[in-house]
Amino acid sequence: FPFMDVVGYGLGWLVASYRGHKVVFHDGALDGISTFVMLFPDDGIGATVLTNLQETKAIYATTMYSMDALLGWTPLVPDWNLYYQSIQKIQDEANSAAIKQRDANRKLGTSPSHPSSSQYVGQYV
Repeated sequence: FPFMDVVGYGLGWLVASYRGHKVVFHDGALDGISTFVMLFPDDGIGATVLTNLQETKAIYATTMYSMDALLGWTPLVPDWNLYYQSIQKIQDEANSAAIKQRDANRKLGTSPSHPSSSQYVGQYV
């Protein structure tokens, strides 16, 4: 996360410092939803952002805007949304390149070693 010094991980939460203040946060996603929780325990504030979008950086931009506003700070980034959109673009380009590389390395003209799926059926312990 931008402008944060990550200190560690504790009980499912990332623990960091943002602008000299302790912060703990956690994000997650399932099909069609994304969530982000950020707390400033020593300042007694926090925010939770829930969306019905998967793979979105909007949760981070919204949270950073909220935290800066709640703490009365001028945002470190003039436009958090634009900042996270640029990060998403870089990640999307890297993912596309990785998929192209994977496809280029695929061995063509092969078939499964056991053509019948019944040969895979069984109890696995």
